[in-house]
Amino acid sequence: MARSAAWGLGLATLALAGAALADPAPDEDASMGVPSIDAGAYRISGETIFTPAGAPVTLFHFFAIGPDCEAAPAAVTLSEAPEHGHIAFSEGAQPPVAGQQPMWAAGDPRAHCADRLVATRDATYVPDPAFAGHDRLVVTFREGEASFSDAIDVNVIKFKPPRPGAKRKTHGPAADTSYPGDD
Repeated sequence: MARSAAWGLGLATLALAGAALADPAPDEDASMGVPSIDAGAYRISGETIFTPAGAPVTLFHFFAIGPDCEAAPAAVTLSEAPEHGHIAFSEGAQPPVAGQQPMWAAGDPRAHCADRLVATRDATYVPDPAFAGHDRLVVTFREGEASFSDAIDVNVIKFKPPRPGAKRKTHGPAADTSYPGDD
């Protein structure tokens, strides 16, 4: 079933979008010129996010848009909650780009959307206050009858504060900061 909207997903504020593939998906409906949703093309499994203990981290900016750059109906739900924190969903706006490259090649009806903000559904992970370690959650993305789920691993790192009076370790040779004539 062909869709008029494209899905995009940015993890940790980096855009990734299966629908933005330059080459057509195998199940593309040529009459519509828009790929239908193929979960394999949209999977982000293996994605690991790192954050300092006690600090929230943005997991993704998700969007579904049509050729008019307007939001298409889509749902984002938490399928498996993290054990050591919680997820906050919010509405946002981001340009549909991956890095600094447009999500769609010229000729795609959504290519002109790269120069504007599009509506996003965002997720932020907030670790429990004293937690440090590995956590995992699963999010499901759905547009009409099509859907896919992805696991997101979060590594919460506790940094040890330096001891008072301790010398800071440096790596490599120290730079010579003296100036000619200094003695």
